[in-house]
Amino acid sequence: RSTLFPYTTLFRSDEKGLRNKYVSVSFPDCGYNEVNFLAAAGIVQGMDDGSFAPDKSITREEAAAILYRMAKFLGNKTIIQHRDAVYYNDENEISDWAVNAVKSMYEMGIMKGINDYDFSPKGKYTVEQAIATMLRLYECG
Repeated sequence: RSTLFPYTTLFRSDEKGLRNKYVSVSFPDCGYNEVNFLAAAGIVQGMDDGSFAPDKSITREEAAAILYRMAKFLGNKTIIQHRDAVYYNDENEISDWAVNAVKSMYEMGIMKGINDYDFSPKGKYTVEQAIATMLRLYECG
């Protein structure tokens, strides 16, 4: 989950006074305080077995969900609830738990598809995408 680096960097600066929202959470396979902080804040979630799987890549739909939860955590006033419309040709491949996040991140201009027609929800979320989307989220807050 190396694509979490841009998120954890935000919390190190504590520019938005986030440390006062911290509650202790930990994963048996991940000892990073930043990850535990993000989990305690409800921004990241572990795997079904209670692990974090720090060496596993995250998907684009997982990233959209993280970005959405982060926007809510930061008190982002520009969170846009999506319209009931079809956004992508592969929309039926987006997991039910991620649909709202994917569409809201699209509406906010934070995260778009891999082209004009496809989102690729199960596709790998790259470090470059993580940096770009995190900057967009940070700037729209």
